[in-house]
Amino acid sequence: MKTIRNLTVLCGLATLAACSTFTGPKGNNTSRAQFLDEVWVSPSVKGKAVSELYTKVHFTPVATGRLESQGWWAAQSSIKKKELHAEARQLAKHMNAALESAARNAPAQRLTVVSQPGPDTVIVDMAIIELVPAKAYWNAAATAAGFVVPGAGLLSAAGSGSVGIEGRVRDGKTGAVIASFRHHMKDKMAVVNVNSYKWFAGSQANLDEIAAKIAEVLNSSPGTVVNASSPIKLAAY
Repeated sequence: MKTIRNLTVLCGLATLAACSTFTGPKGNNTSRAQFLDEVWVSPSVKGKAVSELYTKVHFTPVATGRLESQGWWAAQSSIKKKELHAEARQLAKHMNAALESAARNAPAQRLTVVSQPGPDTVIVDMAIIELVPAKAYWNAAATAAGFVVPGAGLLSAAGSGSVGIEGRVRDGKTGAVIASFRHHMKDKMAVVNVNSYKWFAGSQANLDEIAAKIAEVLNSSPGTVVNASSPIKLAAY
C-alpha cells in the first residue's frame, strides 16, 4: 500500500513538472501572434504576412500521442485509458474542424484551406500535449467513473482544468519549418459535463478560441498584431 501511495504521489509530481514549462509567457515572443506564450519565427520570413508568401493552408491531423505520458493518465486502468484515448481523439478532431472552419470563415480571408499540401501552401501541424481535467470533474468522476486521482497536489493544480498545445508551421513545397509555437491555457469556463463524464469541456472552448486566433494570423495583413482575448470567467450552476 505504501508503494502504491508513493507511486501515485510521484505521478502527480511528474504531471506538475510537465506542466511547468507552460506556466506563461517566456518573454521570447516577438511575433505578431501575441496571444501565444512562446513563438519562434525563421529569420527568412520574419516580419512578413503569411498571405505574402502563400495562397493556401493545410492543417494536418492534430496529434495527441504525448498525452499518455501524463502522470494522471498513466495511473488509470487499461479500460479507462482506452476511453481517455477515444475522448482525446475526439477533441483532436474537434480542433481540426475548428481550425479549418475558422480559416474558411476569417473576415479577411486570404488563404484557401486545402486537403493536401503542395506549392504555395503553408502547412500547420499541431499537437495537444497536456490535458488536466477540472477539479469539479475529478470530484464527481473519481468514484463514479472509476478514476484514480494521483496525489492531492494534482487536485489543487487542476482547479479549473488546463490544456497545453504546441505546433509548427512548414513550407508546403520544401517541408522546411518556418515557425513553431507553444501555449498553455486554463479553462475559462468552470463547466463539466458530469452526466457523461466528458473531461475536456473547458479545453474544447479554449481550443476553439486558439483556432480563431490562428486563422486571424494566417489571414491578417502585414503589421497586424493579434493579441490575447480578455479573460472571461463563467460560473457553472
